[in-house]
Amino acid sequence: EAARQLTRRTMDSVKQQKSALRRRLRAAEPLTVADIVKRQVDREICDLILGSTPYGSAAAVAAYAAMPREVDLALLMEAARRSGRRVLLPRYSQRLGAYEMVPVANEDAETCVGEYGIREPIPGLAGAAREAICNKNVIWLVPGLAFDDAGNRLGRGGGFYDRLLVGVHGVKVGVAYSWQVVDSLPAEPHDVTVDAIATPDGLIDCRRPALAPPADDGPGRMGVRWTN
Repeated sequence: EAARQLTRRTMDSVKQQKSALRRRLRAAEPLTVADIVKRQVDREICDLILGSTPYGSAAAVAAYAAMPREVDLALLMEAARRSGRRVLLPRYSQRLGAYEMVPVANEDAETCVGEYGIREPIPGLAGAAREAICNKNVIWLVPGLAFDDAGNRLGRGGGFYDRLLVGVHGVKVGVAYSWQVVDSLPAEPHDVTVDAIATPDGLIDCRRPALAPPADDGPGRMGVRWTN
């Protein structure tokens, strides 16, 4: 009983740390960024992912519809479709009480504002089978409020992406601006880590950071190179 109480207190403490960190990060978000600057940085991140080994070996891309202060993946999704790759976006399912991934051929025609004010695939589109999106041929591009070099991710508090990523065998790439990469994040047992983080400064390999080539901006930071 004492051990259970200690575990519960520890988990409560982690939750409190996460909540406090979310408040600090939201307060630290740049309030205004010139559209032309954001578009340029978003393009750089998209180009980085498109030139990476995990993308090159993927047959499908599990992406996301960006919120205003997230990296916009529109250019990447267009390039993926031109190359014959399938693009999937998350949609909230009232029946499941969770998100599912749905193939989308055209964001303008096949998405609408859905749950939590986020654009998502329209109701008429069929969701992808779970086994189809969990295989290693799908690269996952994952948004978040913050990431650390170990691959820990801080989401918005609902746990939706952690549940969506359970059982996924493809490479999971966090997508972030430089200021969203922090030294360390609190983590809970159910949290799912990412394998890499794509930033304007390069691709951070989170799987074995000690083996990554040295770089000026910290351990584990690298360009489009990827250790096998």
